[in-house]
Amino acid sequence: AADLAEAVRSGDAGRVRDQFLSNHTQVRLLVERDRLLHVACGFGHLEVVRELLQHGVPPNLAAPNSGRRPLHEAVSAGFEPVVRELLPWIEKQQQQQQQPQADGGINAVDNRGRSAVHAACEQGELACLNLLAAAGASLNLPDSGGVTPAHLAAGRDHPELLKRLRKRCGPAAGNALMSARDGKGLTPAHWAAASGATRALHALASELKAPVDLPDRQGNQPAHLAARHDRLNCLRLLADRGVALDLPGRAGKLPMHFAAQFGNLQCLHWLLEQGADPNAQDAEGNTPGHWTNLSGQAECFACWLRHGGDSELANLMGENCAQAARRAGHPVLMATVVKQPTDNAAKSPSCPLCVEKDRKWKWEQAHQSAPVLRAMGASARRVYTDPLGDYRANLNRRSQDSRGLRSAGAQAPPLKPRLR
Repeated sequence: AADLAEAVRSGDAGRVRDQFLSNHTQVRLLVERDRLLHVACGFGHLEVVRELLQHGVPPNLAAPNSGRRPLHEAVSAGFEPVVRELLPWIEKQQQQQQQPQADGGINAVDNRGRSAVHAACEQGELACLNLLAAAGASLNLPDSGGVTPAHLAAGRDHPELLKRLRKRCGPAAGNALMSARDGKGLTPAHWAAASGATRALHALASELKAPVDLPDRQGNQPAHLAARHDRLNCLRLLADRGVALDLPGRAGKLPMHFAAQFGNLQCLHWLLEQGADPNAQDAEGNTPGHWTNLSGQAECFACWLRHGGDSELANLMGENCAQAARRAGHPVLMATVVKQPTDNAAKSPSCPLCVEKDRKWKWEQAHQSAPVLRAMGASARRVYTDPLGDYRANLNRRSQDSRGLRSAGAQAPPLKPRLR
């Protein structure tokens, strides 16, 4: 058994053939028990795969723990020749069975309910997806959690697979797949925004015409998930596509509340710079300042204060920011921001983005020319003349005169030499 497993892993088809010739029945049982066909497909040993299939090893045998088939392993690893070799054997096995759909065939799923198409979209294997689609695999089959191949392709930032899925499914089914919901009500746009897959999100919003503002079961749009997971590029992309960033999600929270709660400073700073209301309240009356105090996000709290946040505004429980910080166990940290604001992070927490913005503004003000100098510069630009302008004008005039004299039969006077 050890020698057979080593031969399969090393890709030695000759040794595998010799093992079958010595004791065919026992070797086949060992191959099925140890799932050596899975191993050969995962390593991409095409000749070994052929030997095993020709000696009667089932091509669609499920692994005991994961339920994955040899096709899953070959597709996940991106071995297109192995996938091409397996597909006819799987089809042949289906035709020989009395119940063709007993093992699922090409659409066989693992213990999570995911087929080989899911594996191709998750790993970004476009060539394998084309082979599966040409063989008749289902491209919109959800797994046990309602996750379709489009969700996996969007979450892993594979826009080319999203386009191929839509093209293969057709206009109607393709559009439905691009807006399909999983068990939590998440669309492919939610998956892309949460994982920071900007290329996939751009493809969904532009070429694929998929909706990027649908709420999930909790009421959160892709913009809320982008702010929750600190995906600033996705937030900017959604804003460029015209998605409103001030719509309430779960519990009335705006994307700004999620960014403040989870300490995503870049998203919070950008949203405030774009003109978001710093004192907007959710369904419980909490402002972004309340959430920064409840979660102990000092830098976000400092950024919120710099953009006009009101720390005395009370929520529905009657708590202001300081009281919320005291209840959550962060009173000292937040008090240093309110009472002793400073740009020195060693003394008091501060927003580095706000500090950098102020530093640039001060530098520009310090290096800006005085009004008198600006006026003098404008006057100098108005009266400035080209040093060679007179010479060029003289040269052009002489050329015109010489052409006129030549037409009259006279000789033009010589030009004055250029002064050095």
